[in-house]
Amino acid sequence: MRRAIRNVLLILLLLIIVLGIWQWELIDYGIMQGRGQLNVLWNARSVEEVLEDPATPDSLRDRLYLVREVRDFAEDSLGIRRTNNYTTLFDQQGKDILWVVTACEPYSLEQVEWRFPVVGKVSYKGFFDYERALKEETALKEAGYDTYVRSVGAWSTLGWFKDPIMSNLLFRGEGELINTIIHELTHGTIFVKDSLDFNENLATFIGHEGALQFMALKWGENSKPLQEYKNRYEGRHLFSEHMLRGLRRLKELYGSFDENMPERDKAQAKQLLIERIVAQTDTIPAGAAEGYKRFLERIEPNNAYFMSYERYRGEQTVLREQYEQQFNENLERFLAYYKRKHGVD
Repeated sequence: MRRAIRNVLLILLLLIIVLGIWQWELIDYGIMQGRGQLNVLWNARSVEEVLEDPATPDSLRDRLYLVREVRDFAEDSLGIRRTNNYTTLFDQQGKDILWVVTACEPYSLEQVEWRFPVVGKVSYKGFFDYERALKEETALKEAGYDTYVRSVGAWSTLGWFKDPIMSNLLFRGEGELINTIIHELTHGTIFVKDSLDFNENLATFIGHEGALQFMALKWGENSKPLQEYKNRYEGRHLFSEHMLRGLRRLKELYGSFDENMPERDKAQAKQLLIERIVAQTDTIPAGAAEGYKRFLERIEPNNAYFMSYERYRGEQTVLREQYEQQFNENLERFLAYYKRKHGVD
């Protein structure tokens, strides 16, 4: 009997060792992410403590009170799940602390996807270590992919932890701050496994519409904060639409490539089209169009960058039509529909 038990334990030990070797990259990545997340959670201060601290400047207090109001509004008026999120504050000391890496095939719009527990397949990979993010990007580039690395100012742990307010977020404009808080709270309310584009598009839509409603209630329809937010959003929206049109043009181009077409010719055709898309940026009717053009010229966009617009904004037109026609612009009913559809209590 003892021998049989010993043999079973040995087999289990061997299986654990084999699994560890086979999935070491995922385990190592998980350890790195866990350390980064633990650092944020461990060093976050209670918002109440910050508000009671005499050294806290009034400008910071005002923003923390605003976040509290937004959270209460989202829960009471929109149907966002009640949590303890955004009741703590993490001081980033003005530094970025999380970066995401995305990658895409060079002559198609097929993205690289990673699979993780709970969330399933996702088309980006986060890093609390910038050097590791760059190392991942380098490996992807060497494998022939287009890549894009960007910093992240806010994220959701989908209810696994108490998400803190990231201090850098508080420096954003009022409207963008409100939008971001509602966006991330939406992730904590509904997140469909293996459906990253839907999740991000839904949160983007609810974040924006929720911000409009909150600001109108707090400051009035004709208030300066709301008008400033609408103006900035309109510019970003027009630019996003330009990038999505560019994405469709790239898709058509890649679909026209013959399988025997030389790599050099593919690269040249791709580069010429991207240059045209960038050059035409200053023709969109937005006050900041020239600034967007200079930005694109600086970063030299590729497939991975273009696909970020599909990830966050590709389904906005469909969602808006549904919101207006099916739900008569009632955001609470709109969110409730998707909660029911995906089995969220």
